[in-house]
Amino acid sequence: MSAALAGRWQRLLDAAGTERRLIATALIRIGFGALLCVYYAVHAFQREFVWGPHGVLSSPMIASVIKLDHAYSLYALSDSLLVFNLLYLCGFLVSVAFLLGWKSRIMSVLFFVFTWSLYQRNYFAIDGGDNVIFLISFYLMFADVGRRFSLDAYAAARSGREVAVPWWRAMLHNYAVLACLVQICMLYLFAGLWKANSHMWLDGTAIYYILRVNEFQLPGISPLIYHSALLGVLSCYATIIFEMLLPFDVWKRNMRIWMLLGAIVLHLSIGIVMGLMYFSLAMIAADLIFLADDQYVHYAGRVRALATALRRFLEGPAGAAEPAFAFADEPR
Repeated sequence: MSAALAGRWQRLLDAAGTERRLIATALIRIGFGALLCVYYAVHAFQREFVWGPHGVLSSPMIASVIKLDHAYSLYALSDSLLVFNLLYLCGFLVSVAFLLGWKSRIMSVLFFVFTWSLYQRNYFAIDGGDNVIFLISFYLMFADVGRRFSLDAYAAARSGREVAVPWWRAMLHNYAVLACLVQICMLYLFAGLWKANSHMWLDGTAIYYILRVNEFQLPGISPLIYHSALLGVLSCYATIIFEMLLPFDVWKRNMRIWMLLGAIVLHLSIGIVMGLMYFSLAMIAADLIFLADDQYVHYAGRVRALATALRRFLEGPAGAAEPAFAFADEPR
C-alpha cells in the first residue's frame, strides 16, 4: 500500500513539475504586449491631457483617490512633466520588450507594474478590457511566458543550451496557468449569472436597448439586428447559454476548441458591432489559455494540411500531370 501511494505521489509531483500551456502563455504575452504597444502609441499625442500631472485629473486629486483606494501608481510619485514623459516612454518600451519576449521574467513584472500604474492614473480611461489585462498579467508574473515565440527562446536555441527548469518554478508556472483559467471561468460565469437575473436579458430585449445607444451602434448593421425580434432574442439567449456553459465545458478536452471558437465569435461580434474592439481583443487574448500545447500543435498541423491541400487544388489545373491532391491511402 505504501509503495503504491509513494508511486502515485511521485507521478503527481512529476506531472506538477512539468510546465503546461507554454504556447498559450506565450500567445497571451504577445496579445497583451501588442495591445499595450498600440494603446501607448494611439494616445501618445494626448498623453499629457489624459494622464499628465496637469491633465484632466490633477496630481493632488488622483493622489487622494489612490490613497483612499489603497492603490499605487508610479505616475503619482512626482508632479514633474519630465518624469511623467519618462515614465510613459518606459511603459511603452517595457510593453515592446514584453511583446518580443526579451528578459521575459523581468519584463512580465515591469509590464504589470507599468500597466497598473497607467490605469490607476486615470480611472475614467479604462474599460473591461483593461481590467482583464491587469488581472491576467498579475498571474503571468509567475508564469514562464518566454519559453515560446520569444527572443529568449531564440537566444537559447542558438546557444544550444538546455533550459533546465527547477520543479518549484514549473509548479509556480502551472499554478499561474490554473489561476488564469479559474479567473476567466469566474468572469464568464458571473457575467452569465448577472444576465440570467436581468429581466431585459430574459425577455430578449437587452441587445435591442444596447444597440440603440449611439456610441454602441454600427451604421448599417445595428438596425438589422435591433429591428429583428428573432435576432434580438436569439442573441440574448445564445450569449447567456454560452457564458453559463463555458466555465464547465472548458475543462473537457474535446470541448475546449469549441469554447475558444465560441468566445472568439462572441467577442469579435461585440468588438465590431458595438465598437469595443480593445475589450474584445483583450478577452480573446486571455481566452487563448484554454488550449493545451499539444492541442495547439495538432490544430496548427490541421491548418497547414488544409492550406497545403487548398494550394494544390488551386495549382491543379496548371499541372495536368498530377491530381490536385490525393488521400494518404490512394496511390499517386
